[in-house]
Amino acid sequence: MPESTNGFNEYKKLILSELEKLNGKMDDFLEDQQKMKVEIAVLKIKSGIWGAIGASIPIAIGIAFKVFG
Repeated sequence: MPESTNGFNEYKKLILSELEKLNGKMDDFLEDQQKMKVEIAVLKIKSGIWGAIGASIPIAIGIAFKVFG
């Protein structure tokens, strides 16, 4: 098949290169998204621990008042 003179082959190369760039950016985006999911899970665990600590302080004070009060 002879090379076309209307520039389709150059346009095809441009489109393929742009699709490859887009694919690379999508891969980077998915990696970043996965990292954010992990960071959110860590933050949920930390907030649960701090919530438990925060709730235990008034409970400990209440018990201390009952025992020593």
